[in-house]
Amino acid sequence: MEPYATGMRSPCGIGMAGGQFFYADNQEDWMGSGSLVHVEQGDFTGHPCRNHL
Repeated sequence: MEPYATGMRSPCGIGMAGGQFFYADNQEDWMGSGSLVHVEQGDFTGHPCRNHL
């Protein structure tokens, strides 16, 4: 098994539409609202890994 994508801070929902993968982020770094993010295989979505997995 391999990761599909990395850098998700706190995903609170995932979904697919038309073969495309999306996730909802539960607030970004110190922002008051979340976002809906389109993810492709191998993407880094911006949040660094803190536990070095």
